[in-house]
Amino acid sequence: MPGKKCYNGQGVLPTNDIVSITEKLDGRMALMGGWDSAVDREDATEEEIRKEVRRVCDECGHLKMFIPAVTYGSTAGTLYPHVGEIMKDEIDRYNAEHPRQ
Repeated sequence: MPGKKCYNGQGVLPTNDIVSITEKLDGRMALMGGWDSAVDREDATEEEIRKEVRRVCDECGHLKMFIPAVTYGSTAGTLYPHVGEIMKDEIDRYNAEHPRQ
């Protein structure tokens, strides 16, 4: 489509200033990522995974055009299935506690 551009690459890293980047983009592009991929491992505890999800949701959940996810894909794209399942569950819990207006 003329005038439309699509970028599919690395998600935003937790070390990026996600709030500032989102504000500068002003709705022109959605950002996805923000989770520290260090929690996507076989021995990650449920508490550790949920804590990382809460961190991202607390810091960036208010942003428009932001999708919390691991930096290399969605929650379905985690390397270890238990990590993705816990991440999705914690997002659901967070959304139930913080409904959008």
